[in-house]
Amino acid sequence: VTGTDKYFVEKTLTILVSNLAEIGGEIVSVKVGDEVYPKLDPEVVEVDVDSVDSTLGLGIGKREIEEILKRMRYGVLSSEGKKIKVLVPPYRVDILHEIDIVEDVAIGYGFNNISPSLPKLPTAGKVHEVEKLSRVVREILIGMGFQEILTFILSSEDKQFYKMCIPEEECVKIKNPASLEYTVCRKWLIPNLLEFLSNNTHRKYPQRIFEIGDCVEVDNSGETRCVTVRKVACAVASNDANFTEIKAVLEHLMRELGKCVIYKECKHGSFIEGRCAEVYIDGYRAGILGEIHPLVLEKWKIPKPVAAFEVELCRRKESL
Repeated sequence: VTGTDKYFVEKTLTILVSNLAEIGGEIVSVKVGDEVYPKLDPEVVEVDVDSVDSTLGLGIGKREIEEILKRMRYGVLSSEGKKIKVLVPPYRVDILHEIDIVEDVAIGYGFNNISPSLPKLPTAGKVHEVEKLSRVVREILIGMGFQEILTFILSSEDKQFYKMCIPEEECVKIKNPASLEYTVCRKWLIPNLLEFLSNNTHRKYPQRIFEIGDCVEVDNSGETRCVTVRKVACAVASNDANFTEIKAVLEHLMRELGKCVIYKECKHGSFIEGRCAEVYIDGYRAGILGEIHPLVLEKWKIPKPVAAFEVELCRRKESL
């Protein structure tokens, strides 16, 4: 056995020698320098009975755990209290922590013998209200013929601002980004939709996509100095995609949710002037919709007109 790492050379030799001994081979030692090989001394690891019980929830005692460990080819030294001194065979190089021995207890006990039970907790888990709302919105949009996409919450200044033809805004930045593709937390979803359309220009049109996801905005009043905003964004790419079409989609969505929506004309660098509007839901400014500006489409290399909208579903503890 040779190698460049002494530890792995020793362990490999131990495993080979153990395998040969198991089929009837005779083990003899060899001296290399000042050390004698193979090293077959077992390692002693202490296992806490309470740790086994809290991890597996089997309710078995110390004596039964010791019997299971012996069946799993461990050695067990006599010990007092709730600690068990376990002799780990030298060939078990996979035992790195006490939890690995606890896993072998579960295997020795038999997974099929473990009866499932509900945890004894003072509370019960349930779906968060934001997720319930997101599910409803998802079902409505899928019913309207839209395809859901899922993109990363991390983005870049180039995608969020430059390619959208808007000036760079304050955002949450990654201190030590591993890639120039992921340097900031996204502030809005429409750039992700456009990136998706840009990567699928070879697909058949019209393309109708949406995403429900979290965005992060700077908020110096909070403990973390940022706030997570759940948003939904839709985009339609086709030869005749226009303001009226995407407005009808948003109005149908809001009608299904039982919300009142109004529009106010606005100017935005990512949209064509005169074909862009701010969206107000129940009097609260929730987002924007309109036709994507040709300069933005050119930067994303999208050959078809695109109309899109984006609105907030939840900000902090407030939801629609």
